[in-house]
Amino acid sequence: MNHDIDLSDVPHRPGQSVDLEAKRVRAWARLTDDERAYVAQHYETMVPDTRWRVGFADMRDTYERVLYVLAITDLRFSPAELTYMMIARWYRNVDQATVRARLAELVNRGEARSSFDGRVHITPNGRHKLDEIDGGRTEEPTRGRRRPTGRPGSPRQGAHRQHR
Repeated sequence: MNHDIDLSDVPHRPGQSVDLEAKRVRAWARLTDDERAYVAQHYETMVPDTRWRVGFADMRDTYERVLYVLAITDLRFSPAELTYMMIARWYRNVDQATVRARLAELVNRGEARSSFDGRVHITPNGRHKLDEIDGGRTEEPTRGRRRPTGRPGSPRQGAHRQHR
């Protein structure tokens, strides 16, 4: 199974890796067959919850970014799946060990819960935490950065799909 996207033409922005496509390919290679099928199933169909005004680019650190993705997608992710999605959908390079550590932190704080299949999903406490983040940043939502185009919480525009 292959995921037919290509990030080679994504314009480099401050804080982004210059070789996102190579990192996406490596992250894809680390997924199991079941994880690949799950990612492929949800990559195009996930509809972000738009109740929050802050966007992915507004998140200050990996902890907040992991919380954000879990909250707006309302999906369950393994550390490998979440790593891949953060690279492929939000163009943010992150290593799997960091994602795993942040997921553990979310679980320990009661903001996420582990599922029977090893995936983690958001809890009401996690949604409340994002509400707090959202409420605390309404005056200056992008902290000097340009907000990506599209709906709040939507992936940035420009992931180039290859048609084969």
